[in-house]
Amino acid sequence: MKSKEQLIKEGNDLLACVKKAYVHGVDMPQADVMDQVNIDKLNDWHEQVEDYVEKYGLNTQRDRLADCSWIVNHSQVSVERIKRIIKILESVESK
Repeated sequence: MKSKEQLIKEGNDLLACVKKAYVHGVDMPQADVMDQVNIDKLNDWHEQVEDYVEKYGLNTQRDRLADCSWIVNHSQVSVERIKRIIKILESVESK
């Protein structure tokens, strides 16, 4: 399992990639603008964060993460959800 710091760095890198790929100011840009590799990385990262928070997080953090159960939905990527997930991860005690 990756460390919290690794997951945060990876999340910020993916967020920067998403922001770069889309028009600024759009919260739900179309996923087809990004290549499938980045979408796959985003989904893989999200699963790893879920595993980390499930293992080390508090119930409130798990509940908040459950409210962000998707990043890509109907070919749209939510920048705000990625930011929210990173904040939840940052709030988990380091292990």
